[in-house]
Amino acid sequence: MKNNSFIRFLIAGLLIMSSQVYAQLPAIDSLKLIPANPNANDALTVICYTTFPYGGCSINTIHSEQQGNDILLMLDYNVGMAAYICHSVDTISIPNPGAGDFQLITTITQQEDILLDQDTLAFHIDPYLGLPDYTSNNFQVYPNPVENELKFTTNFAVEKLEIYSTSGQRIQIFEPLSDNSHIDVSNLEKGIYLVTVSSRNQNQLTQRIIKL
Repeated sequence: MKNNSFIRFLIAGLLIMSSQVYAQLPAIDSLKLIPANPNANDALTVICYTTFPYGGCSINTIHSEQQGNDILLMLDYNVGMAAYICHSVDTISIPNPGAGDFQLITTITQQEDILLDQDTLAFHIDPYLGLPDYTSNNFQVYPNPVENELKFTTNFAVEKLEIYSTSGQRIQIFEPLSDNSHIDVSNLEKGIYLVTVSSRNQNQLTQRIIKL
């Protein structure tokens, strides 16, 4: 008799636990964009963390599209009917929309027409400058970033100094240099520039500067 009571108690407990599990709804726990601070040349990856309270949770189909500044990501899942919780971590590649401010709107569905949950992640993409990493002990500039006066040192006599925009347009030229150690850049707009020095025998070195 005691055994029967215990079994009935155990079954009742399992039924309560099962009803609590099924009463919960699938949810997107969090979204993560990699890289966290992308530029317009980066490959973008979204990691979607989801919880399904009733068993199996494998992705069936993935669809993404861009509508203005909204990136729509739709994930359809094969969902089980078991009385256990399934945590899913899914990695999805999305197209890079270019520089600007965007929001990723992610929806998870079942059977492609049953909406389970939706979440939004705002992010910013910087322009891609496409600049090589200019480093040389033979040509150094300071301070960098610079506001008014840019100082430089080289291991050769400088005949000419040129300042270019990142698009390749020459902004300023100092030829010949009245002073072989510093130049006035106070009239430059804020931004990133390339500074190139040339010697008499056409030896050239370049450094990148940030104008404040």
